[in-house]
Amino acid sequence: GGIEVVVGAMRRHEGHAGVQQQGCSALKNLVANDDNQIKVAQAGGIEVVVGAMRRHEGHAGVQQQGCSALKNLVANDDNQIKVAQAGGIEVVV
Repeated sequence: GGIEVVVGAMRRHEGHAGVQQQGCSALKNLVANDDNQIKVAQAGGIEVVVGAMRRHEGHAGVQQQGCSALKNLVANDDNQIKVAQAGGIEVVV
């Protein structure tokens, strides 16, 4: 599905800020759906968003879209723990 395609592209193009920004944006929109919050987490989406924010800490677009994606992901209680374990709090603060 689309979630796996986005996560895969983000993994293959870790060093490309534009891909990371657009990937975070796509995941942000996908996780507005409750079921997709779980699917994105299962596909490794939390880790790729946090990784993008770490690698591109000076890129405002990656940071903005990454924060938005994490905000939507933590609407799910289980994802709150997963985001914290992946280092999501540190990349936001």
